[in-house]
Amino acid sequence: MRKAIYGGSFNPIHLDHIALCRQIKNEFSLDRVILIPTSTTPLKDNSYLVSDEHRLNMCRLAAADDDFIEVSDIEIQRKGFSYTSDTIAQLKTDEDELFLIVGADMFMTLEKWHEFEYIFENVTILTIPRGEYDINILQKKYNELKPYGCQAQFSLSPVGSLSSTVIREKLKRGEDLSDSLHPDVIKYIKKNQLYCQETMNNKDVYLQEVNKLSDYRRIHSLNVSNEAVRLAKKYGADVEKAEIAGLLHDITKEMDNETQLKIIENGGIMLSAVEKASPQLYHAMSASVYVKTCFGIDDEDIRNAIRYHTTARANMSLLEKVIFLADFTSADRKFDDIDVIREKANISLEDGMLYALQFTISRIAKRGGLISPDALNAYNEIVLKKSAE
Repeated sequence: MRKAIYGGSFNPIHLDHIALCRQIKNEFSLDRVILIPTSTTPLKDNSYLVSDEHRLNMCRLAAADDDFIEVSDIEIQRKGFSYTSDTIAQLKTDEDELFLIVGADMFMTLEKWHEFEYIFENVTILTIPRGEYDINILQKKYNELKPYGCQAQFSLSPVGSLSSTVIREKLKRGEDLSDSLHPDVIKYIKKNQLYCQETMNNKDVYLQEVNKLSDYRRIHSLNVSNEAVRLAKKYGADVEKAEIAGLLHDITKEMDNETQLKIIENGGIMLSAVEKASPQLYHAMSASVYVKTCFGIDDEDIRNAIRYHTTARANMSLLEKVIFLADFTSADRKFDDIDVIREKANISLEDGMLYALQFTISRIAKRGGLISPDALNAYNEIVLKKSAE
């Protein structure tokens, strides 16, 4: 069979998505189009992404009238972050010829995709010129990709101009969308009160992403969040911010280094020589960017608390100190002196941080590792403050 994979956030799925499936099926003589709502993607803005379950249900409703469209939950069921190469590997068979439908804008970035050469080896890319990316621009890009083994075909039929972003804004304003969404999708959105401003960026969304992590990382994140809330209440920090920062502080830790570096670069963070040579620090910086692009968290204090939860730094805010110590003393931690650090953290944040920094710096120095200047600055600041008391 000739099958095409059509992935996307479908947030929400609209009539042009289905029209594109029909057009591509007919133009390229496909037997089936597999519609795959993506889970969290590492390099895409997911700020207003409603739950996986809701998007999956809306896709099924929108595709119900077309028996050649198969809605698959394989990326949602897969733990961790979604890569197209993994999906292709899961769907690939000797009997089927696979195609991959991508937007014109995404076609221009294919060489940046995870394992892009594997993708080129196993599927033919299908795309449609749109907007600034006309057939000449796409053909030029295709010529650049051919040496990597890319095979692509372009549709010349016009594609609709509906935008999920615009649709979400209209939904917030309560506008009529009968010309943009399947009637059953409209009913579903209203019934579940989706895309209302009040439903965005809530704790349930964060928990949904944390639950995709490995068991160890998920449990640790929940423990850090719980400890952050406890410390925030004890020392007068913002409890809600502490809970969020604790939940999301390790959200990118299970990504590969290459992906994390791209996220850091996209966030405008310039790495020092020590940071570049210390992959164990990447996750804190990448997570501080990711929570903004993925969840729309603009709060600088939350993002800084995440960014410096591993190293600490000078002039930390109260929330930053809480998250640093919560990560250090969470219930799952079992290293030497953990009870001492917990006891000191319960006396004062500075006492807990000083002991934690001494512990960390000495361990790194003994094994000849690089020590973050931020950690040294945090340590020196506390020592100077105490000597002046």
